[in-house]
Amino acid sequence: MHSRKPFSPILLTGRWTKHQDSMLRQLVEESSTGEDWRTIAAAMFPNRTLENIVARWHKVLLPGFVKGTWSRDEDDKIIEMKSRGFTEWVDVSLKVIGRSAKQCRDRWANHLDPSISKSEWSFEEDVTLFRAHTQLGNA
Repeated sequence: MHSRKPFSPILLTGRWTKHQDSMLRQLVEESSTGEDWRTIAAAMFPNRTLENIVARWHKVLLPGFVKGTWSRDEDDKIIEMKSRGFTEWVDVSLKVIGRSAKQCRDRWANHLDPSISKSEWSFEEDVTLFRAHTQLGNA
């Protein structure tokens, strides 16, 4: 006798539509706690994971969340917090309103950290990079 596999919907991994974003905003507004994620997930999309829905809200739709160009004031706050010895990015992000801990960490690591060299590449660095690429390819 053959056992039948239970139906499981295909999980969406593609882009969110404007309609889906609008629907998520409405469901969050209507939920009793503002973030009743299991109820929202069940009501919204059986083919999106709970984690996917929560991430969409917190990383894209959350009111007050800032994306895009960094202001000088935001940069100054991160530099000040790091110079005062703060090491937890969550603590730093509390001073940079609208930015997540990950955004603050990435801004520091990729742009603000004074140990980042912003000078032209040296001949030796070019040779090292060329040799590594010759051995490893684009990996």
